[in-house]
Amino acid sequence: FSTMDLHPYIRAKAIAKSINIVGKGEFDKFNRNLIAADILFNEGDYEQAANLYKRIYDIEKPDDYISNRLATCLMKQSIYNEALDTFEKVNMDSLSFNETYELAECLISNGHDYRALYIYNYMLDRFAKMDIYSRKMIYHNMARAYRELNYSSKAIEAIEHIPDEFMGETLTIDLGCLYLDLNEIEKAKNEFTKATEKFDSIIAYYNIGVAEIKDKNFDGAYKEFNTTLNILIKKVTNKNLANRKEYENLFNSIYKNMSICLLNMGKSKQALLYIEKAILIKNDSKNQDTLDYIQKIILAEEKGEKTDLEESSLYVDETIIIDKEFTYEIRWLVDDIIMKIYGQTESKAETNILNEN
Repeated sequence: FSTMDLHPYIRAKAIAKSINIVGKGEFDKFNRNLIAADILFNEGDYEQAANLYKRIYDIEKPDDYISNRLATCLMKQSIYNEALDTFEKVNMDSLSFNETYELAECLISNGHDYRALYIYNYMLDRFAKMDIYSRKMIYHNMARAYRELNYSSKAIEAIEHIPDEFMGETLTIDLGCLYLDLNEIEKAKNEFTKATEKFDSIIAYYNIGVAEIKDKNFDGAYKEFNTTLNILIKKVTNKNLANRKEYENLFNSIYKNMSICLLNMGKSKQALLYIEKAILIKNDSKNQDTLDYIQKIILAEEKGEKTDLEESSLYVDETIIIDKEFTYEIRWLVDDIIMKIYGQTESKAETNILNEN
């Protein structure tokens, strides 16, 4: 089926029907629908998966696994009220590490930060012997949630549970962003610098530039953005054209922030060139507003009027964190190994063996 151009729903149902299941009647039908729903879920077809989970969902005696999957499908489709009602029926103790994490990830991705934090704290208690990579995933997501809720100090407390030798690029950048949120600029720059020295992180170079802008060091910020740009150009040049689109947002932010630096350095005409480069990448309202602001400054300069550049900070693109790439990289690795050995990626066991050891 992997080589055939079929809709995921048709493929999932065909696979389910082709599996020899012990059982007859309604039980047999239940199993086939569940298998098809799980296939669709893993394919990312959450609407069709939800339809099948609903067929076998018993409101009177809800199954925790199906409730969890159905709630996640509904969340992915932004059907929040029904999703949260379904989520309330889930007995968390019956879910595996991966299933619990998946539900929390879904909640945090859809702005339900308080609920996600509850689940992450629950996971830290229940899966106390989890491996360091899983623990890092949880603390990273907790930091994201706390940051969204403007509790940066709580996020720092969460990250500081990880020993320095295991921090890695993502958590180091998280820590720098959080310090910058609290206006502790030197601490932020120190963390970003660690990430450049240990991991040669493009994101960290960019974030140092943002920190320098907050410190009113526009010359230093411009140099950092220029360094980021040169590294990024080399990286993109070595990649296939099909992969270059993933860097568009970073290119856009670099050019936009360089324009603000140049404006504050008294080079308004050059600033205009850089914001125009950003617009070529992303012609959105934010870039257009920045262009209008720069043109207003240039016009005032030509008239000999006094210009106040304090407002320019409102047009700066903020720091960047590493998101999905980190939280899923270890799971991709483990899933790849499991698939090669066992031919499946979803464990129905109560706990994940990797996290137990």
